[in-house]
Amino acid sequence: MPELVEDVSGCIQIAAGFSQSVVLKADDLYCGVGGNNYGQLGDGTTIDKALFNCMTFPMALKSTKVQTNLLESDLNQANTSIPSLFQNYPNPTQGIAIIDYCLSADANDAKIVMYNMSNVAVRQYSIADKGSSNIEVDLQDQPSGVYFYVLYINGTIVDQKKLLISR
Repeated sequence: MPELVEDVSGCIQIAAGFSQSVVLKADDLYCGVGGNNYGQLGDGTTIDKALFNCMTFPMALKSTKVQTNLLESDLNQANTSIPSLFQNYPNPTQGIAIIDYCLSADANDAKIVMYNMSNVAVRQYSIADKGSSNIEVDLQDQPSGVYFYVLYINGTIVDQKKLLISR
């Protein structure tokens, strides 16, 4: 029977899968509940959760961001001299998503790395197309949950976004 979830307000995205549910909040918290046998909830454990457990994204990535994001609505008019990531679509995804990005003409050694919430890299994509472009990511073999992707240029974090997989 459905129940009101207490203390999980201010949600900006919700993903519900077969055995997990995850919400992203405007204050950079994410909250997960359900099966966690592979660490899908990203709390550093493999213990199933019967109540929503809220936590922040890994601090290492939050604190090293060096670039201000462009607004999603600016994608078609993006200044291609500013390396940027845009929110993937669809989001939530069932495992295959498109990620738009911009690379400046002088960007070298650029890559997008996908991480699970345990801060483990699950995919890496080298990118070379300058200006506005996109890549298709296939995460169908990954469990439902919250992931994030990071744009690196010359080993430096430039931008990052969140991605939800919901089956």
